[in-house]
Amino acid sequence: HTWSRLSEAERQVLTGLTVFRGGFTLAAARAVAGADLETLLAMLNRLLVRRQAEGRFVLHELIRQYAERRAEERELERARTAHSRYFTDLLSDLTADIKGAAVQQALATVQADSANFEAAWYHAVERADLDAIEGASPTLDEYFYYKGQLDAARRAFGAGLETLTPLAQAPGPAQARAARIRARLQVNVAQKEFWTGDFQAALDRLEEAGRTLAEHGTATDLARARLVQGNGLVRYAAYAEARPLFEQVLTTAAEEGDLYLEGAAHNGLANVLSYLEGDVRRAEEHYSLSLEAHTHVGNLE
Repeated sequence: HTWSRLSEAERQVLTGLTVFRGGFTLAAARAVAGADLETLLAMLNRLLVRRQAEGRFVLHELIRQYAERRAEERELERARTAHSRYFTDLLSDLTADIKGAAVQQALATVQADSANFEAAWYHAVERADLDAIEGASPTLDEYFYYKGQLDAARRAFGAGLETLTPLAQAPGPAQARAARIRARLQVNVAQKEFWTGDFQAALDRLEEAGRTLAEHGTATDLARARLVQGNGLVRYAAYAEARPLFEQVLTTAAEEGDLYLEGAAHNGLANVLSYLEGDVRRAEEHYSLSLEAHTHVGNLE
């Protein structure tokens, strides 16, 4: 009965709202479903939408399912695509914050809409949306790290690897870029494999990623892969093997002017010097340089 009383515009808005998971803000509803405040308030009055918390709204699950069944598939797909792009763009915008002094606010933003970000990521992966995958993955990687969600990270990035493999192997205009993004996801997965004890799997994955990044990536991409490998080797007490990797990363960081990477490389070298050689004085020098670099970029961690 309520559905029959809605205008066509209101039905379209309600259809758009069905793609949200775990609630939404007015800004998100406007961007994804074209909902203005007046329409949203009208739906609140009809009890189609509920207030969830300050500035957030939610559809009851039964209402969401009903509206989804009544909607045309093309309208749902349009809304899913808009939803995916809105949240992956937001993840991209949060990259500097989550790596800097605003890390707490960035983590809170992702946490508040974690179900929406997850749905947006998997939709982008299913559609092989290279812009969305490339833009969203750095913030997602940091979020999974801070939350200790290693299995979720491996699933999310593993899905990306599976989707991008055919694109990275097939000749075409997107091949090089797909190969580069896929290799960067491999580095993310390898880092988690080191942490979960899959040492050889991580090394094999990094070897493949390194070959790809040497051909299609940037110097910074390759340096990050070496950094992950160096830190992984340190976890397994392979200090002598890790040392040249950190030195290579430090050289690249200086050439590229990447203070975040420079700080991480100094930290890795300090670990190697203290654990391998017991050279506390030089280790302290590198720790101090690491702290200086990370303080400059605002990395609270």
